[in-house]
Amino acid sequence: MRGITAEDIVDHETHVDEILEPFTLSERVHRDVRTWYVERFRDPEAVAASHRPYQGVLGVIRWFQLHPRTHVAINTGRPESMREVTVASLNALGAIHRVAFPPEMLFMNRTGLDEDVATAKVDALRRLRLAGYRIVAVVDNEPAMIRAMADADETGEILFLHADTVFASRREPTPRTVSGSGYGLSGLVDEAEVGRRVTLVWHGVNDRHNLRQFVASDVRWAELDVRRDPVGRLVLRHDSFVDSPWMRDEELASLRDYLEVLRWNVRSVKLDLKEGGAVVDEVLEALGGFGFGDEELWFNASVQTLGPEGFRHLRRARPGAPCSRRSTSWCRSCTPRQSSPRMSSPRSEDGGSLASPWTGERPGRASCWTSWRGWGGRSTCMGSPTSNPSSKQRSSSPLR
Repeated sequence: MRGITAEDIVDHETHVDEILEPFTLSERVHRDVRTWYVERFRDPEAVAASHRPYQGVLGVIRWFQLHPRTHVAINTGRPESMREVTVASLNALGAIHRVAFPPEMLFMNRTGLDEDVATAKVDALRRLRLAGYRIVAVVDNEPAMIRAMADADETGEILFLHADTVFASRREPTPRTVSGSGYGLSGLVDEAEVGRRVTLVWHGVNDRHNLRQFVASDVRWAELDVRRDPVGRLVLRHDSFVDSPWMRDEELASLRDYLEVLRWNVRSVKLDLKEGGAVVDEVLEALGGFGFGDEELWFNASVQTLGPEGFRHLRRARPGAPCSRRSTSWCRSCTPRQSSPRMSSPRSEDGGSLASPWTGERPGRASCWTSWRGWGGRSTCMGSPTSNPSSKQRSSSPLR
């Protein structure tokens, strides 16, 4: 199976034969792989290890959870026997965004039978209402689940959001339903509402399409993912060439070319350094060549990538530029971040000395910015308060 990437998997996780079909395996290998997969399909350790949220989804959930009387619940087709591992996995993923899922906010399939998933999800919405919650939106990747919940919605007020990822059931028209594949705060929060001392960072300006959109916008900060390509050039690419090999038709963007465009358009740059060592020196040299000032720069990297000396080197070379690390805390002058498909969340204009508008905490105690991918088959419901001041508000979300 060497060389297979996530993009090669286009069938639902329960359809193992369809997943294996394109790979022209011998009958013996197909049988062995199928047996191995089925044995581990619901293994708790495998489930926990495979969890990755879609990029931006935790930032959106965090945004809703920060609002008064607004809750996000998880409504999943998984069996009740997986409650403990599911709660632990969700909270481990959410911790970096300061997102928490209390056990009572997780609704599961009590029978554990696949044929009872739709009934379980409908029942979860009923139980939420009985508890005093008004459900205003439901996100699910399975059209059949949306159909079942829409048919049972006697209030007619739930907005159903179809997560257009990988799904097993046939897509069909359902009332009050829209479809999409991205999770972004930019559609929920206008930059002017954030405050005059806060600006946004455009995430992943690593290709011509994003560069054109960014330059045409009013956003000041562009994030560039910097690494060295197989022939030694500094290029812009989020994924490593080991995990995602360089394809013949893939166009790699040159760091120097993009710095030149950004400098010409008087923009500021966040550099997410994916490699350390000599790459740091070359990046600093390129920035100096284009005349970027410290106030126009922001460095980000993992501790494992740069190490303590790498961060010290950046601080010595650019003492006025914020320097953040992808971990559970921040270097001096850095503020909390959230991620979305196109916009990272806010950065303070004075270098990060403000409390975050998202968390209300000082930068030194903030969780760090990051982005994740591939939390497939999840759904999130977001609720708003009922007219009763004592009532609660909740969101429900089916996981498959």
